[in-house]
Amino acid sequence: MYQTFSLKRIDLLLKIYFVENQNYEIYLWSILTLIFMFFKGEGTAQLITLIVGIVYATRFFKIFAYSSNGTHYLMIPATQVEKLVTVFLLNTFYFFLMIIITSVIGNFIGTILRNLIYGISTPFSFQFFFPYSKLNSDFDITYLLKNFGVFATSQAIFTLGSLYFKRNSIAKTLLTLMMISILFGMIEYTVFKVTMGSLLSALNQYDGFQMAWDEIIFPKGMIFVWKIIGYLLIPFCWIVSYFRLTEKEIK
Repeated sequence: MYQTFSLKRIDLLLKIYFVENQNYEIYLWSILTLIFMFFKGEGTAQLITLIVGIVYATRFFKIFAYSSNGTHYLMIPATQVEKLVTVFLLNTFYFFLMIIITSVIGNFIGTILRNLIYGISTPFSFQFFFPYSKLNSDFDITYLLKNFGVFATSQAIFTLGSLYFKRNSIAKTLLTLMMISILFGMIEYTVFKVTMGSLLSALNQYDGFQMAWDEIIFPKGMIFVWKIIGYLLIPFCWIVSYFRLTEKEIK
């Protein structure tokens, strides 16, 4: 009965979410607005976004830690694709938009109060649009999109983790990421040692050529590889999440 994709059902799922979680949303964004009144640094804003975003992402499938709630969720009259699209819209686009809005409001109010209390002229901060470092040439939409890309990747990974781990999904996902990173590091080291070991030894004999290895040979190859992995990681995680959610429905 519910095999076709329906935007109307997605709209209903979104409405149901906000009706059931309106108090949570009000408290969350009010608290974050207060936080951004005192913290306006670009690095702090990114850290808050990632940490709170991870917690927000793992909320949606936390219900599977309790069998009765999980069964009720699976019985909602909507396809698994529609449920995942709804979660994607909420924990990625909606959350990122709201974090920008609350940061702008919080920083605006905080800057006005700070100027009034201390009698100074503190500039207003758009930390999501401009990099903190003056050496970084990115600005406006370019910098914002880069921040969004990192955030979307994090959300996809931890959403998948929340479907695979019933309890303590954040800690278990972080542990899994650490193990995968170590594995990739070992593979990376082995590949470079086998394929370019002689060149590395030759370059290391000359301090002047060390820069050539560090800044030309190594980064260009690895940056390209990690960019490809980064671009594919988001759709990969959401596709695997779909099969994992479907698997839970079958069980």
